[in-house]
Amino acid sequence: MDKLNKYKELINKELEEYLNTKISDNKIISELLGYIKDYTLRGGKRIRPLIVINAYNCFKEEDKELIKASLFIELIQTYLLIHDDIMDRDDLRRGGPTIHKIYFDIRKDVHFGNSMAILAGDLVCSFVYDSIIKLNFNDNIKVKVINEINKLLEKEIYGQIFDIFYDSGFNLNEKNILNMYSLKTAPYTSIFPLRIGAIFGEASEKDLKLFEDIGLKIGIAFQIKDDMLSIFGEEDIGKKLYNDIIEGKKTLIFIKALELSNHEDKEFLKEKYGNKLVMEDEINKIKKIFIESGSLDYCNKLSNNLLNESKELLFKNNFKKEWKI
Repeated sequence: MDKLNKYKELINKELEEYLNTKISDNKIISELLGYIKDYTLRGGKRIRPLIVINAYNCFKEEDKELIKASLFIELIQTYLLIHDDIMDRDDLRRGGPTIHKIYFDIRKDVHFGNSMAILAGDLVCSFVYDSIIKLNFNDNIKVKVINEINKLLEKEIYGQIFDIFYDSGFNLNEKNILNMYSLKTAPYTSIFPLRIGAIFGEASEKDLKLFEDIGLKIGIAFQIKDDMLSIFGEEDIGKKLYNDIIEGKKTLIFIKALELSNHEDKEFLKEKYGNKLVMEDEINKIKKIFIESGSLDYCNKLSNNLLNESKELLFKNNFKKEWKI
């Protein structure tokens, strides 16, 4: 844990220094960059860059340049989250206002807020490639990394497309929801950081494929856990509690509750889940249905099984033991 905390401090320091280089003399641009910097640095466990570092260290000895090499993972997350916040209508991220909310409050104009947030996300995306080009790594490795980013973003966009379709009630079932998780969450949460660290460590194609298999299981498990936390978590998780219920997010825990609950509870879910005027007692009843239907237990077991399977894959290889965390 001390090792992880040390890396987290180094990552935050490098991330702040990089973003400071982007501050402009122009007031409008400077304000935007300041909001981006605050959004990126506030909270965040830096799990993804830590995965990059640990994956690299499975193959090679520690390299100080790797701290800088892990930064663009956080920049990708910022880019994706800023746009995701707009589509999910989230006003809170990591305990602070989202970019579109900040700009909405300035003009009291939804279109203005969304437009500025879209531009902010696009700007951060350009920082991703800029930060990679500046790395002191072999050009062939950097080309491989950029290719990996392009494949990642393609999957993320496909996953987001499915997310929007499913939230409108299109073709909802467990298989499709898990497929969406495999495109939207797993790639940038775990598959991508694992593969990037391995690419910097000049791993074999066999090991890259292994990391992809491990990352897929971890990523889906993570999303299932995150869905449960959004309903059964605490107020300080960094985003508005119960927002999935209010916005009607079509998550696995909701789909399984619809599938497993009795007729009366099923009709209640259809009426109240996604109702912007849902009352506290109705939210509590939705939570109760999730529990009594067996949906919560099902999701817990599935996520735990996926994590155990990923551990089995990891410990069957010959990577250095100290980096298998």
